[in-house]
Parts: sequence; C-alpha cells; structure tokens
Amino acid sequence: MKSKAQLEREIIDITLKIHDKFPELSKYIEEIPEQELGIDSDQMRVANFKAYYNSLEEILLKYSKTHKTQKGEGNSN
Repeated sequence: MKSKAQLEREIIDITLKIHDKFPELSKYIEEIPEQELGIDSDQMRVANFKAYYNSLEEILLKYSKTHKTQKGEGNSN
C-alpha cells in the first residue's frame, strides 16, 4: 500500500498535469476531501487520498480520450 506522502506527491503531479494539458478541467478539480468527524486514522487518510487520486485519474483519462491538449497533443479518436 502506498504511503500518505506518496499519494500526496501523485495527487500534486496529476493536478499539475491537468492544469498544464487540460486547464479547462481545473474547475472540476475539488479540494482534497475533509476527514469525517471522529475518524482520524492514518489508514483512513490514505484511503481518502487514494480515492481522491483515482477520481482525478478518471477525469483525466476520460477527457483526454476525446479532447486535444492546449498544446495540440492528445487523441482525436
């Protein structure tokens, strides 16, 4: 299982990729979800970060299949 620090780095990387290649998606990126009240375990934080990363990855993957990047790259399928 990835650590919280690894997931934070991956979240930053994918967020930068979205801002760079598909800035129009930036408005759909939500803040990292807040912890539920009363739940304060590292395992829960890692699970929340993983879910957040997966949601960003899904947005990027789906959008990049049908849209070109701002720099003219991307798929036109």
